[in-house]
Amino acid sequence: MAKRQAHVAPAKKEQLQRLNQLIRDHKIIAIAKVAGIPGPQLQKIRGMLRGKAEIVVSKNNLFRLALLEMEKGKPGLKGLAGAIQSQTALVATDLNPFLLFKQMEATKMPSPAKGGELAPDDIKVSEGETSFKPGPIVGELQKAGIPAGIEGGKVLIKKDKTLVRKGDRIPRELAPMLAKLEIHPLVVGLDLQAAWEAGTVYPANLLAIDEVKIMGEMGLAAAQAFKLAMLSAYPTPFTIRPLIAKARMEAMGLALEAGIPTKDTIELLIGRAGAQARALSSAAGV
Repeated sequence: MAKRQAHVAPAKKEQLQRLNQLIRDHKIIAIAKVAGIPGPQLQKIRGMLRGKAEIVVSKNNLFRLALLEMEKGKPGLKGLAGAIQSQTALVATDLNPFLLFKQMEATKMPSPAKGGELAPDDIKVSEGETSFKPGPIVGELQKAGIPAGIEGGKVLIKKDKTLVRKGDRIPRELAPMLAKLEIHPLVVGLDLQAAWEAGTVYPANLLAIDEVKIMGEMGLAAAQAFKLAMLSAYPTPFTIRPLIAKARMEAMGLALEAGIPTKDTIELLIGRAGAQARALSSAAGV
């Protein structure tokens, strides 16, 4: 029985072919969330990743179809389909998934609020002067809940105030005032959902590693392993030299204590014997 193929409108075939070619030509394929990123900022992000990654924004059903079609050449690729939600971008690159995640996190930038978004952190204003000239702006700020006033011919924020708590929605009447104060409370950028490499799909939570913490833990583990290997006299390329040095020192100590002459102990034994002889002579009054 012939395998049924999904129908693709002629206008979309070119897009699908481009997606397939990108997938074919790159070692790592990723899915990123782009919902809420304004067009100009998305273009800026593309520029930041130029030469490192190709970013394509298209219909989600085309992404799913491309993943399915390329599954034969790249097994496991269709596992990315579960990460396709909301407005999505397909990212094709040769960077390893961990470095890709780091590069994409670096694209995130502050963005003004339009109103209605959830505040990612507390939104505050601080006491002090503003750049505004006295006028209607004072009333507009006050109406939005910002404690503004005029002193000495200057528009001031009279006191520190938390305007929106983390997790609360940003009021629509407040959003334009925040923009005028150059307070950009949102963070927008490519939000990597999952990445495929050599048959394995890595979810974002596995790629979000703390490099400083990991390096510290690796250093501690290496130090503990070295200490254990030394205590158990386990030879490795890293312990063989210090183990030999330790064994030599212990053998020297044992030979000296037992008075066993060797090429390494003979001078020390003679010196010790001479010192003992002189001490005996002195004690005997000779």
